[in-house]
Amino acid sequence: MPVSDLDGDGSADVLVNDGVMQGPLPPGVFSASDVDWRFDLPLDTDRVSYPMDVGDVDGDGLGELTLYVHAESGVLVSTNASRSDLNDPVFRLTYDVGDTIQPINRPFDIDADGVNDFVVGWNDDVSMVDLWYGPLAGVLEQGRGHASVVMPGDAWIGSVGWAGDHDGDGTEDLLIGWNRGYAASGAWLLLGGAH
Repeated sequence: MPVSDLDGDGSADVLVNDGVMQGPLPPGVFSASDVDWRFDLPLDTDRVSYPMDVGDVDGDGLGELTLYVHAESGVLVSTNASRSDLNDPVFRLTYDVGDTIQPINRPFDIDADGVNDFVVGWNDDVSMVDLWYGPLAGVLEQGRGHASVVMPGDAWIGSVGWAGDHDGDGTEDLLIGWNRGYAASGAWLLLGGAH
């Protein structure tokens, strides 16, 4: 999958399994041997999954990916070319085992400060969305975002996505869709801009 500029050379890169091919890439056919660098996996796992391109969330000028390292135990990490050791990620997010996650697979800067932000939705006993404003580092905890939206009653998060610029301030806005089975549904709109 194409991703942000993870190595800072000005070209977008390509994620392939557990490694990255650095752009720019010429037309052609590529194989696993063409990978420029690979992730150093934690000792107690042999795979990563569900990569998400989140852009530059720590403000160092390099794009980042988030990866599920331990989906079964609730750990998601963020990495780039300078932090390919997943034991020492840009940030580490812990969450409750068994929760289903609704992430956004696209870089965004909802507070318009020049550093990308990070948002993820959770579905379990209570459904909610956490939003963290960049720059980010260290350990993030579920339910402790800079902004959190809890869904009403037994509502289930159906999607988290971008809604365009509804208030005309030049920044994109966030749309959170929810439903209660077939009984009812709705959406929350979080306006972008300085917060």
